[in-house]
Formats: sequence, structure tokens, C-alpha cells
Amino acid sequence: MGEHRRSFRAALILSSSLMWAACGSPPKSIAPSGPPIWEELAQARPVGESSGSSAHGRAAYEAHCAACHGIRGDGGGPAAQFLATPPRDFTRGVFRFRTTVGEGMPQDEDLFRSVTAGFSAYGMPSFAYLPAGERWALVDYVKTFYPKWDAFGVGETLAIGAEPPRLPGWEERGRRLYETKFDCKKCHGLTGHGDGPSAKDLKDEHGRRIRPRDYSLGPVFRKSGWRPRDTVRVMATGLPGTPMTGYFEQLNDPNDLTEFWEAAWYVERLDQSTRR
Repeated sequence: MGEHRRSFRAALILSSSLMWAACGSPPKSIAPSGPPIWEELAQARPVGESSGSSAHGRAAYEAHCAACHGIRGDGGGPAAQFLATPPRDFTRGVFRFRTTVGEGMPQDEDLFRSVTAGFSAYGMPSFAYLPAGERWALVDYVKTFYPKWDAFGVGETLAIGAEPPRLPGWEERGRRLYETKFDCKKCHGLTGHGDGPSAKDLKDEHGRRIRPRDYSLGPVFRKSGWRPRDTVRVMATGLPGTPMTGYFEQLNDPNDLTEFWEAAWYVERLDQSTRR
């Protein structure tokens, strides 16, 4: 009973600040910069430091996460009804933001990044104010909701490398990649407003309506980053549980990410032009 009271109180607090999320499209961002850079928020678990007891992780989860994600981790917390974007159902083992490719689970650091950064435009606050040890305890407890985690293991880590120089003609090549080879326009639209011909039919792994990213909303609505490097990562890993798949198989050489970079630079140009 005490657990449900805590979750309900948290739901009341969250609902007062998140009601706009249930009322249609969010307001456009006017900030010139975006939220903290997701990829740069990883903090390696100190050598020799355990994650603490499961009781520690459970207590942290129930205090900070259960109101939205639910006591059972199924995304059915009492505050979920106020969110336009449903909270993650951890019991399915599907995590969209990761630095791994192929089969397997995300790295622990990927979950730590998401806990630390939050996705404020979608109702999930940053928990950077919590001690790192408590955030690591949350990571470990979240993993317990998916019993096959260890069986699947961690996927192959994606090595992006440094951003290459922009060679002459990159914009035209990027446009062709965006519009034809990777066919990004099908969902995101020719101008990047998320109004492509397939946009109205897209659904997530639960069969719920899902919207492709509208670049005119600004950086704060690009959940795991707004830089070209972040776009390259998403093009490589895809977003599991959504129609956005990875494009590694379409590269002429999987060791050469130049096409991803040129498409990402073109997306950056669209992002800038749609917000002028």
C-alpha cells in the first residue's frame, strides 16, 4: 500500500507539470542550443564498485521512476496517462537509444546516459542530481525487468570515429542520400517537417501511432542528440521498437560511414532551414 501511495503522490506532482504533453503537439523550441549531449553523459562504473543491493535499486526506482514506468516496469504507472509519449515498458527489453548495433542489448552506459540526461520534452526529467551510485543502481534494477537480458548479451559497440571533413559537393550528395538511397523523405518529408507520405501510417512495437521527427521543433525534441554525429549513430543503430531501422546494410562499405555523415549534414541543414 505504501508503494502505491508514493507512486500516486509522484503522479500528482508530475501531472501538474506535464499536462501540456496530453494536449497535442508540443510547442516549438526557440533555444539556439539543445539539451545536454546524450552521448557525452556516460560515466564508467568505478572499478571495484558494485551496484549495491537490489533493495537499493528498488528503492531508487520506486522513488523516482515507478510513477511513470510502473512498479512492475511495464510502463503502466499512474502518471503515464498524462504523457503524450508512453513511458518505456522495460519488460519487453526494447531500448531505443544505444551505442550498440545488431543483436543484443544496449550497454549499461547507454541506460546510464538516459537516466542522467532525461528526455524533458517528452516528460522524463533528468536525474543528474542523483549520486552516480544511485543512478547505477537504477540501471541495474531496470535490467531485472527483462529476464533474458543476460542471455542476449550486449550488442557490438558502434565505432563512429571523428567527424570527417566536408568535401565539395557534400550537400548535393547528402540530399540524394536523404531523398533516394536512404529514403528519409518517406517519413520525415522533403523539408524535414515529419510529413512524409508514410508518416500517417507509422506505429511502434505496441501498435501505437508514432510520429517521425519534425526537425522544425528544434534540438530539445531530438531525444538522443541533435548533432550530425548523433544522427550518424541513429542511422547506424536504428531505433528499436520503431519503423526507424539501421542502414548498415545499405552502405557500400560498412567500414566507411561517409554516406551517413553526408546524410546527417543534410539533415542538419534541414534542421536549420526549417527553424528560420
